[in-house]
Amino acid sequence: MLFLDEPTTGLDPRSRGEVWSMIRALGAEETTVLLTTRYLEEADRLADEIVVLDQGRVVAVGTPPDSGRRWAARPSTYGQPTRRTRTRW
Repeated sequence: MLFLDEPTTGLDPRSRGEVWSMIRALGAEETTVLLTTRYLEEADRLADEIVVLDQGRVVAVGTPPDSGRRWAARPSTYGQPTRRTRTRW
């Protein structure tokens, strides 16, 4: 099992593609890869199963073909104040 936390963040397109190739090769060898990413496109291309988290809670689970329209349209609460957050000006 390999854990990768946002392995392509900040990479140029060529390097990003090389990392994707390495991840695909590991998957072909039946290595389990747990990948965290903010890029839905990356998850769609690399994952067999996608779990979407919002504020630490699972909000969706499915396969890449499920993800596109359904999850992209889902409003996120990321960065939104919670009841415990007070804003002072």
